[in-house]
Amino acid sequence: MMRLRRALGALALGLLAASTGACAGTGGSDVAEKLPLGSKVASESTGSTTGATGTEPPAPRAPGLLYVAEADAASVAAVGDDGARLVTLTGTDASVLWFQDRPGRAAGDLSISEFVATWDELGFVDDPPNAVIRHSGGEEPLVGDGLGLVVEMTDPVWDQPSATLRFTAVPAEGAGAIPALMNDVSLFIDDGGAGTTYHPTKVTATNVAPGQKVQIQVLPTGGRSVVWSMGDTAQDGAGFSLASGPGQAAVSDVHLDGQTVSIQTSAGAASGAITLSLDLFVATDASSGAVQFRSEADPGVEVSLSLGDSPPQTVNPTPTLFSLSG
Repeated sequence: MMRLRRALGALALGLLAASTGACAGTGGSDVAEKLPLGSKVASESTGSTTGATGTEPPAPRAPGLLYVAEADAASVAAVGDDGARLVTLTGTDASVLWFQDRPGRAAGDLSISEFVATWDELGFVDDPPNAVIRHSGGEEPLVGDGLGLVVEMTDPVWDQPSATLRFTAVPAEGAGAIPALMNDVSLFIDDGGAGTTYHPTKVTATNVAPGQKVQIQVLPTGGRSVVWSMGDTAQDGAGFSLASGPGQAAVSDVHLDGQTVSIQTSAGAASGAITLSLDLFVATDASSGAVQFRSEADPGVEVSLSLGDSPPQTVNPTPTLFSLSG
């Protein structure tokens, strides 16, 4: 526990900032924003309504993940002329802590064997992650002003019987040499956002009575990052669109807040039930294979959703799994 408190304290001081801007975040302004739809949603004579499209608000970025592994000690040996070192962690904890960078708030843990087994799936083979090695000392004094040593991490191998994790580390430019022996080691691994993939998504809500709210949550699986988004604004087709029918229906509020999107209809704006059709995107990290959706709509509202060209699937009040493989 002392190791973990010390490690998380180092992270709070700005760990990884020297190697990548991926952890800096963009504050809270890119989530929890109202979608400006002018004077509500403009109605057409056909009874359909279309919401604003374009670049407002900025698309929430998919939060990156940080992983933390801890060990009693580490030894280091040279493995080449390029500065690469073979790092061997001993007395390694069997679980890896993970948590999301802003704007995400999810956290959890997974076994270190699973973490190593999914190294390729996480995109780390093609794009090795940055990591920070922090320790309490050893045969040499602390480096990096006590904040840790930034390295590029590759080729992890986990040996469960001996609780040993081995990997190759290349120190970042100007990071200094890795001490040959270290104690109370914490290893922070940054997925760098793992790249962001935008999935076109159509949400359809039927049997919506005037005054009712439609609300859908998108939930990560396995700690992967996922948020609602207006898409990659640098690409054609990015934006947000809302339509309703039959009859005229006023939408008083549309709210995009990271993992939740909600649509509030106006009471008395239409006679009878209406159907809402929402087109936007789900932003995930590149390693995500599936996401979950959950309907929090008012009673009687039926919600379905399709990802890309996949056929619509009912979204239930309990989390419903959707594959991202098409």
